[in-house]
Amino acid sequence: MSGWNEIAIAGKSNKNQFTWLCFLVLISSGLMSSVAQAATFCDGLKKIIATAPNEFDGFRGQKLSSPEGLDIFLGNFSILGAESCAVSNLSVQGKRASSGYTCSFKGWDSAEGLAKLQADIKTCVNIEVWENSTATDGRVQSLAARYGLLRLSITRHGAAGLGLGVEVFRDDQGRVRGSPSRGSLKNGTGDKVCSAKTPDQIIAFIADYGEREGATFFQNAEFFGFTNDKSSPVVVLWTKPVHPAHPALIVREVVREGETTRISARGDFAGDCLAFHALLEQVAAMNKAVGTDEKGKN
Repeated sequence: MSGWNEIAIAGKSNKNQFTWLCFLVLISSGLMSSVAQAATFCDGLKKIIATAPNEFDGFRGQKLSSPEGLDIFLGNFSILGAESCAVSNLSVQGKRASSGYTCSFKGWDSAEGLAKLQADIKTCVNIEVWENSTATDGRVQSLAARYGLLRLSITRHGAAGLGLGVEVFRDDQGRVRGSPSRGSLKNGTGDKVCSAKTPDQIIAFIADYGEREGATFFQNAEFFGFTNDKSSPVVVLWTKPVHPAHPALIVREVVREGETTRISARGDFAGDCLAFHALLEQVAAMNKAVGTDEKGKN
């Protein structure tokens, strides 16, 4: 979980970014008379998450006046139900530190509105765990959640409404956390192994494994999946949003070669390449305990 800890530390430098941005978006909403909008809330949120590794460059519109170190642009894509959106690029000591995409939901700042937005997000990307930031009177001011190495946030602004943000961070080498190409890893033959699937493809793989004879569902804090004592694979792990490698899938299979039996580990991912391969190494280490260290990618 060190990846998220590093994100949390980086986030301290821009803890007011989304709050300030949400107000600016609301003030500027009259400028956004025509932007592309997804057919459903979920379609829109998934599209924004998918563009996060590119720091939302394709969604940047007119540049707005903003304080030093924070470049803000009108967003040219909107989630269903949102009044307006904006892109932000935060720099620290002259270097890009993070980028965010925030949409405003005017009139939603109520217990009902907050619950609806959280429910819509859960239905779409299965986020259940939120960290609360509260005022001195105990009132929740903002919520933050993990989606792999991305951060989702909900900020409250009273009459101005709710702000929903998706934020992506750069690492100390300037690479985007959560990017399927971060690290440009290669295997022993020189072939690139950062070849990602889409989140929907990962979901389809899980659904297929779950329908196989003998599949038994399980879940814990970081994973859910299936064990199987009747057909292959014997274990399928799918990351939850709180895991740095999310969304990712790991398959453990029993391989018999003559009189030798071993367990192999392979998988696919749609999130951060480095985090996925760190997870794959962890599973391979577990396999060594039963006589194998074989690992690979589908």
